[in-house]
Amino acid sequence: MMNMLPSIVETGGKFYVAFNSNDGTYTEVCFLKIDNDADLVTDFGLNGVRCTTEKSSLSVNDTAYNGKDIFAVGKVEAGDNNLLVIQIDKDGDFIDHTPGDLADSPHIMQDISGINLNDEGMAVYNPNNNEILVVGNVETSDGDKDVFAWLLDEDGIAMSTFNGGNARFYDVNSTDDTVNAAVSKKESDFTAHLVGATVLANGKKEALIIALDKTSDLETNFGGSGIVTYDADGDLGAGTGSSEFTDIVFEGSKLYVSGTLFDSQTKQFATHIKMSDGTIDDEDLPASGYKKISYGGDSAFAQSISLDGHKTMWLSGYVEAGGETDMIISAVDDEGDLCNNDCENDFADGKETFSHSALLQTIV
Repeated sequence: MMNMLPSIVETGGKFYVAFNSNDGTYTEVCFLKIDNDADLVTDFGLNGVRCTTEKSSLSVNDTAYNGKDIFAVGKVEAGDNNLLVIQIDKDGDFIDHTPGDLADSPHIMQDISGINLNDEGMAVYNPNNNEILVVGNVETSDGDKDVFAWLLDEDGIAMSTFNGGNARFYDVNSTDDTVNAAVSKKESDFTAHLVGATVLANGKKEALIIALDKTSDLETNFGGSGIVTYDADGDLGAGTGSSEFTDIVFEGSKLYVSGTLFDSQTKQFATHIKMSDGTIDDEDLPASGYKKISYGGDSAFAQSISLDGHKTMWLSGYVEAGGETDMIISAVDDEGDLCNNDCENDFADGKETFSHSALLQTIV
């Protein structure tokens, strides 16, 4: 039995797909290599597929290409959850990191907390040269979650220039702080932007961005401290709503961010943020600074965001309606409006729902 496909990365006209595969006993991480015609590249791994053989419970959340190899991050369950980092080359061979981690395994299985608590890699990004920035969530001795970041070189070795080679923890509110995605300009003096959410004292989530430099220090030009929360739900911290950033891309001097909020109804939303100081770039957005996307009375959730050449934001996610869960795609143009047959390659009303039955009819 195969689970959903968590991540796809493209390089050189080939697509590398990472997914979790469960055989009823163990869950392994597998990789496919696919060409532009959607055919398996059979000289990759074993007839186009390569899977881990840990006989354990592994899962992956994100992948990135660093110019040399593909890196995947997630977790391995072994009493407590440990960070999992897998490095695989373009021929389908795993890069061996034994014995530089906790287990006799070619993969990195790291107790990031250092005290045998739960760790999980949520996102991975290539910020400069062949470096890899791994970000995720770590449970603390206080029982809450913090965000961590860890910079590795092209061989998967921790870089001493980043927090002395150790993972750096970021605690926002002494409550649960979580990260979902990361992005940065690819340059030697990079600033990485991590998006997710923090839980306020009232117990509600508020959308969050953490900006950090190449040494792991907070970038204080961003919001004055390097940590900014955003009131996307519009409740001014009253606790009647909640919000969370789910993904991020950049173009020029702007960050384009997707998320999910609740303001009496669960909706997708998107916004533009100035990379320089962390303020909302509301020039082309509604007065609130956020484009909120409602799917009638149904609960709509955002997962990932892509930006096309016209700076249209494409949000993928899902909607829960009548006991069913269907895939959705929303398109928001560069002026903050839902595309309504006025964007290239768009669809009516800027929103589309793909039901299982509709997909089956398309396939047939």
